[in-house]
Amino acid sequence: MNQLIVDEALSWASPVATPFRYGACVKGVGVDCAHLVKVSLEAAGASFPRGLMRYDRGNHFERMVTVLRTVCVEVSPSQIEGGDILCFNAPLIPNHMGIANGNGGMIHVYAGGIGKVTETPLQEPWLGFMKHVFRLQVQP
Repeated sequence: MNQLIVDEALSWASPVATPFRYGACVKGVGVDCAHLVKVSLEAAGASFPRGLMRYDRGNHFERMVTVLRTVCVEVSPSQIEGGDILCFNAPLIPNHMGIANGNGGMIHVYAGGIGKVTETPLQEPWLGFMKHVFRLQVQP
């Protein structure tokens, strides 16, 4: 489990939950799912190429998955640990990402639901929409 990733993601949910804002990344003001994943991984030492989060609706998810493959290893959904990055493709929430919290849930943000960074149980329908699970590679 990578507690640094979980702790950073949770810091966006408390004491004031950061609302969903597409393309934003300011704690307490707004963030989207991909930026929440990015800043949480950076808190654990991951480094990303400049311009990674350049937004041009439609392909930022694919770009993020490609970059995740350079700093993470893909693991089976049956091996989820806290700090793992979860990627989904749900009908009403396509191209979504969250962070496993290590307690059977995930930390994420999207426009639906309560519309701010929150913890949600990792169960159906989310499990059925999961496409990738990534784990940050620990550098020696």
